[in-house]
Amino acid sequence: MEYNNSISLNCWDKNKIFKIIFSMQLMMLGSIGIDLIGFNVPLLRQIICTIYLLFVPGTLVFMFLNIRKDNILDVFLYVIGLSITVLFFLGFFINLFSSFVGISKPMSLFPILCSLILFSFFMHLLCFFFSSRCSKVSFTYINIFSLKNLSLIIIPFLSIFGTYLVNYYNSNILLMILIFILSIIIIFIGCHNNISEYLYPLSLFVVAISLLLHNSLISPYISGYDVHYELYISNSVMSNFTWNPKILDTFNSMLSISILIPFFSIVSNISPVWTIKIIYPFLFSLVPIALYQAFNKQTNNSKLSFLACFFFISVFVYYTEMISLARQQIAEVFFSLLILLIVDEDLDSITRSFLMVLFSASLVVSHYGLSYIYLGSILFSWCISVVIKANRTFFSKFFHKIYIFDAILSSKSNFLVLSPNYVLLFSVLSLSWYIFTSHSSAFSLLINVNNHIYNSIFTNFLDSKVTEGLYLVTLKTSLIHDVTKYLHIFTQIFISIGLLYISIIPNNLFNKDFLLISWIYFLIFIASIIIPSFSSSLNTTRLYHIGLFFLAPFFIIGTIKFFSSIEKIINHRIDEKVPIKFISVFLAIFLLFNSGFIYEITKDHPTSISLSQKSILRFGDESDIMNFYDNYIPEEDLFGATWLSLHRNNTYKLYSDDSVTPLKCNVLVSKGCISYLNIHALSKFTTVIPSDSYLFLRYVNVRENLIQYRSPSLFIKMPIICKTDNIDLLIDNNSKIYSNGANYIFVY
Repeated sequence: MEYNNSISLNCWDKNKIFKIIFSMQLMMLGSIGIDLIGFNVPLLRQIICTIYLLFVPGTLVFMFLNIRKDNILDVFLYVIGLSITVLFFLGFFINLFSSFVGISKPMSLFPILCSLILFSFFMHLLCFFFSSRCSKVSFTYINIFSLKNLSLIIIPFLSIFGTYLVNYYNSNILLMILIFILSIIIIFIGCHNNISEYLYPLSLFVVAISLLLHNSLISPYISGYDVHYELYISNSVMSNFTWNPKILDTFNSMLSISILIPFFSIVSNISPVWTIKIIYPFLFSLVPIALYQAFNKQTNNSKLSFLACFFFISVFVYYTEMISLARQQIAEVFFSLLILLIVDEDLDSITRSFLMVLFSASLVVSHYGLSYIYLGSILFSWCISVVIKANRTFFSKFFHKIYIFDAILSSKSNFLVLSPNYVLLFSVLSLSWYIFTSHSSAFSLLINVNNHIYNSIFTNFLDSKVTEGLYLVTLKTSLIHDVTKYLHIFTQIFISIGLLYISIIPNNLFNKDFLLISWIYFLIFIASIIIPSFSSSLNTTRLYHIGLFFLAPFFIIGTIKFFSSIEKIINHRIDEKVPIKFISVFLAIFLLFNSGFIYEITKDHPTSISLSQKSILRFGDESDIMNFYDNYIPEEDLFGATWLSLHRNNTYKLYSDDSVTPLKCNVLVSKGCISYLNIHALSKFTTVIPSDSYLFLRYVNVRENLIQYRSPSLFIKMPIICKTDNIDLLIDNNSKIYSNGANYIFVY
């Protein structure tokens, strides 16, 4: 990347910024007006309104706070975070007070536009009277037309065109080339020292957005599990033109789906499906950049930070499971911003604390699971620090040579996140929101999960049938899949080495809050392996993914320190570039395995819905095929679900296989607009379907002759797959009311 002279805007004239914002408002209103009168200019409204929603509200708050930053990336990240926060709470207050001002449809275009304009006007007044005229913002001019930059910028288009080829020509060649190029990027950057560090954030964004889009754009419809119910909630809000916080549902209380998706869909005229498939992945691709900033501010080592973030991205959870978790994607944006704030000492204490409150509140209303995990981590970290300080004499005597204890005991140790005020604040925010919305359903869920875990500890300790983490470690797989498992174990070993080294040896690499919380997430990961029902209730792979927000840099440090130990053992100096080159090559291989590239090449139980559609059906076993159709929705199932939503008797029960139970929502929920509470699981043990019921057989049931179900006596996360021969006695062709060749609906 080529950089010219640094430009310092010592006086960022707010009058000029206000003029730009006013122009953006006119453009937004103009594009909407043009669209409403029927003069449709393709993508005009979508692009202008999306840019407005992502940047204008946050810019106004940023200017009001008079934030002075020398890093344009920090400004970019904080502005987007503030914009989403504003949209959350604008939507919340519109719905809360609409009845008092006579607005019957608060979640419709006119009330939303009025709220945006009024907010903008109000913030203009606040900035005019209470904020200084100018702010300092320094940034570096980037020549985006340099060969290196252009080479990176075009890579995401390979992802877009590659998914097009898969969707319409059944060819994966471009996506295979894409994955190979992404693996080359890490080797190229890791093995060359003449590459400017300013290239690193752009490279991370390119890799992240390319991997996310190569999965999210597969098929014109959404894929995964939770996302179907998230779409159902969003569509319900839009169809009712209001959000009702009193509905007894944990998903409904998450503003990341009940408010944010409708905001983008209504204002930008982007369907909720494409909001989830394009806008949410863009926002989620900013997470590695925020982590890069957080890691780099602590270590002052841009290459180490880059490698740590590439490791974070390359773990398959980031671009596979997370694609189907819209609310968690947004929550992780705020999670990464909170981590950045923990280590960002450039901000004054008041501004920093204010942003912590805003982003903490946004995390709470985005995803209850991640909020509870974060609350638990800071609460336990604070308790540990209190215990250590309360026993200062003991720890000073026996552990004074261990850095982490010495840092906690130091009189100069000022905690931001682990202060009692912040822990209390986040606890109050979390519990009050989850208790007073959706009739405490999210809070009740937490209590039930805790009770289930507690009871399982005494009956199923280290039982792989109920301990998902241990089950995954001991699971027998093919040789190639075993290699992937051992690669993950390798990274976890070196995370342990790195975390131990940094915690023991005196250093100033990591913020004390960050280091202590890192230990909590490390212990959470250990707990997911040994504590029954802990990981199955919270999902092992997601727990590991969340832990990497803190633990990723310790893999790089652990590997480097391992080479240092080898150097001492063999009494021979190893070039300092060797560990970095080794890590770069390892991460390239790691990505090829995690993405499914190697499985596709070897045809060994291929798993990727984007790279291996043909291979899964040809070379996969029953489990591979069922997993594919759980994530990929054929158009025949879309047509069947749509027909049923239009013609069904709402008083009738509905039976389908396990893909549409509360554990795994699917097309009947999102496209059929049928609550999972009204859908009953079908299994080989089903002996009769009662009268006044529908039977829905999806593509995989009809074409592949497979169904899946769950036995209450077995491990909850592992469905049982069998042939449809087991339910042939239930099928009466005379009662068939719908067929499109691959999707059948029966009425009884």
